[in-house]
Amino acid sequence: MIAAVFERFKECGSARAVWLWLREQGLKWPLQPAAYLHGEQIVWGEPTYHAVHTTLTHPAYAGAYVYGRTRFERRLDPDGTVRTHRRVLPRDSGRS
Repeated sequence: MIAAVFERFKECGSARAVWLWLREQGLKWPLQPAAYLHGEQIVWGEPTYHAVHTTLTHPAYAGAYVYGRTRFERRLDPDGTVRTHRRVLPRDSGRS
């Protein structure tokens, strides 16, 4: 389901269009994650715009937590102090 949502987003470019597409297709969406945390069943229902937008902008789905996107480098200042610098690696650097 998540892969289909992101594939559709890539095609149309808007959360609203994805939301409307999900509704047109009659696809269900998990609507009560708080209940799930308390041991209850997930309720699947008609997707809401907010739920679709939240999924599309969630950092975990956006790849923010993927290993290898940054590298920490240490350098010496002229006075001998060690400085740490975070460097964002280019997308085509061969990491996965």
